[in-house]
Amino acid sequence: MGEGFNKFKRKIIVEVLIKTIAMGISLALIGVAISLFCTKINAIKMNPLFHFLIGIGVFILSSGISFWILFPSELKIAKRLDKDLALNEKVQTMVKFQSEEGLIINLQREDTKLRLANIGLEKLVLKISLFFIILPLLAASLCVSAIIIPGKEDEVKETEPTDDPFELDNWSIQAIRDLI
Repeated sequence: MGEGFNKFKRKIIVEVLIKTIAMGISLALIGVAISLFCTKINAIKMNPLFHFLIGIGVFILSSGISFWILFPSELKIAKRLDKDLALNEKVQTMVKFQSEEGLIINLQREDTKLRLANIGLEKLVLKISLFFIILPLLAASLCVSAIIIPGKEDEVKETEPTDDPFELDNWSIQAIRDLI
């Protein structure tokens, strides 16, 4: 493919890793918050290590799935490079015909490699959507509220005043009758 294509490919993979980690951390925090809410609502005593293990499990699972979904193929990378760097489908053509040989194909491939090598890496901007910013904030707020909200055992119990049994002697009974 060439060193120019590979440097852009690495940058796009770093972008995918950032998105994957943000998604994993967010879903892990949501999982921990849900487990905290469930234990507090049902007044279950649970070791905090279990909440931590739930978060780690959700992080690994969600990160793996989102990386598998978001990981781009070489053709997707080529389409993005053509679009973002205005290369008029040169990179797509290079990727589609990478296994073929011919005079025109080789000239086009060499021209594309040269152009990609001459373009600075800063020309390709990271595309991180608003979703990957809002989701971690939402997850963090949900987790904080799960920690702050008191559980059933933590709630203040209001008790009604109870009448203590009061024994009256004859003199107290007579005083109350006189008062009435």
